[in-house]
Amino acid sequence: MREYKRDANHQSLCGYARQLGVQVYDCPWAGRYSPGWPDAMWVIAGVIVMVEIKTEAGEMEDSELEWHALFSGPVEIVRTEADVRRVIEKCGAVRFEEGLR
Repeated sequence: MREYKRDANHQSLCGYARQLGVQVYDCPWAGRYSPGWPDAMWVIAGVIVMVEIKTEAGEMEDSELEWHALFSGPVEIVRTEADVRRVIEKCGAVRFEEGLR
C-alpha cells in the first residue's frame, strides 16, 4: 500500500479531534487526483470542514492556496490542539473554556 505524505502532527491532531467528537476522514491520497486537496475532511455538528494540517513552521504550497481559494465551503488550517478547538467552536458545536486541554 502506498504511503502518503503527512505532517508530523497529523495523527495527533486528528486523534485529538476524534476525542472531542469530530468525525475525521483522512484523505491525503486525494491530492494525487486534485492537487492541493486538504489533508482531511472533518464533520462537526453536521458541518463539513476541509482541514489542512500543518506543523507550526509548515507553509502552504501554491496548489493548496489555489484549492482553498476555489473551494466555496469552509477550509481551515490546523497546527495545534488550540486550532482544533477553534474550528469546533467556529462550527457552533461547543464552547471551550480557557485552559481546557
